Amino acid sequence: GWIGLGFSDDGSMLGNSITTTAVIGQVSLDPPTVGKYSLNAKDSSSVTPSTLDTLRDTSIVMDGTKVVMSFTKLLKEAGEVEITTSGTNYFIAAKGTGDWLGPNHTPHGSANKQPRIAKDFSDDATPPPSPPPSPTSAVPQSCPGTYLGAIDFV
Repeated sequence: GWIGLGFSDDGSMLGNSITTTAVIGQVSLDPPTVGKYSLNAKDSSSVTPSTLDTLRDTSIVMDGTKVVMSFTKLLKEAGEVEITTSGTNYFIAAKGTGDWLGPNHTPHGSANKQPRIAKDFSDDATPPPSPPPSPTSAVPQSCPGTYLGAIDFV
């Protein structure tokens, strides 16, 4: 099966002023893969690999009855919807069976209206305080300008 998380300028699958980009993970492949794709139309033949796949730290695993995908994505990339730290960001999500996208996929949300997730990261912008330094451990630092995304479909 597969799961996907899209970044849209208006919450629709295709976007309004810029093409929606999606991160799609395919857990049924050997090995499982996570990649970045452009959603050019509402059919699987128009979902094309991104010419600039800048994702890092990708993984997709089957955890019991759910699939968990994680990745790190740059917040701002040429030709893609920018993920802002303040203001509304629109995400779309879907899942499906089989090895690739098809007409029978399940969007996140109601089947009768455009599924979308609206998120303002303003409240999340302040990172938690770092633990006191210890001579025996290193504190990992977040990479500015990236989004650590995860989608957990049940």
